[in-house]
Amino acid sequence: MAIKSFDYVDYSKVFRTQVPQSNLLLTHLNVFADRQIADSHKVSVDRIQESAIGVDAPLMRFSSEWGTIEKPTAGSYLYELPWAGVTDRVTSADIKGFRRAGSTLEQSLDEIEANKFLQMRAKFERSREYAYWQALIFNKVDAFGTQQPEINWSVEFSLNQQTADLHQGVSDDPMRDIDDQVSATKALMGGLTQYLRGWVLLCGSDAYRAVRYHPQIRELLVYSNGLVGSDVLFPSDVLPGLSSFMLGSVRLIECSDSAFTGVKSDQAFLVPVFGNAPVEQSLPMGRFIGPCARHLEISASGDVEDWYAFRSYDELRNRNLYSEYSLLAYNFRPDLITRMTLVLVE
Repeated sequence: MAIKSFDYVDYSKVFRTQVPQSNLLLTHLNVFADRQIADSHKVSVDRIQESAIGVDAPLMRFSSEWGTIEKPTAGSYLYELPWAGVTDRVTSADIKGFRRAGSTLEQSLDEIEANKFLQMRAKFERSREYAYWQALIFNKVDAFGTQQPEINWSVEFSLNQQTADLHQGVSDDPMRDIDDQVSATKALMGGLTQYLRGWVLLCGSDAYRAVRYHPQIRELLVYSNGLVGSDVLFPSDVLPGLSSFMLGSVRLIECSDSAFTGVKSDQAFLVPVFGNAPVEQSLPMGRFIGPCARHLEISASGDVEDWYAFRSYDELRNRNLYSEYSLLAYNFRPDLITRMTLVLVE
């Protein structure tokens, strides 16, 4: 069979700039926006613990004494990127009986192919969002098929989430509870505070309502402007299905799908959102992406994408559609996440 019979089309770059689906919370909040590219299916990580930038102390002008800069501590780790892939086909059966919406014309082969790739892309985006939640809430990565079937960031770095109570009684002050944890978390950040963009509190339904309708907070919302809507962290135009409001420096967001997010109804997770880190350094939360695994020429090209999509023909000119990706969502600082639990009113 001629080599030309196995020609392929690479659609990976077509989807590079596609805006993700609406209501993918962590994706649009850019909690894992730090995108690290790996040129192999394994990544070596040097974990650097930033020290707080100190203040120079006066010294004798004509002595031999000098000050120093703060040195970060470091450790090396090796991980293999989890891989996932999906395939489908476009055959003669696909063009019989399928009509364009509101038309008597059959769908073209290209339209059918495009629809299938869009379905694959939607599945990838939801899978990526789920991986983010697992890394954020449970500090875990499902790495089935790799050298380490499950990665637990708490175990890897001996760091655990902070815990705190969220009070809801009439005489309680939930805003103070939240602010106390913001201050405590900042104290743990050291030099990372220079990259901090803001805070979000990801709330289960009961926790969200307990704060939202607390008498003290309700009064603030009635007499204050700008507490509900968009801000630099929360793009309401692509998150229309989520309830939220601003409280001080923290954006509270209701996460009602506990089965998907892992946030229980009486829990709230205080999460710092980082950005603008230097190129040579990764942020506490982000993702590694890797090269194509199943297609030789795309892999050999050296191009690395978040998601690969390509099509080839078989001997009967049926279209074989493939998509794949390598993704490792990381949370190097679980101790910067605070799990707040709603305290029952007696």
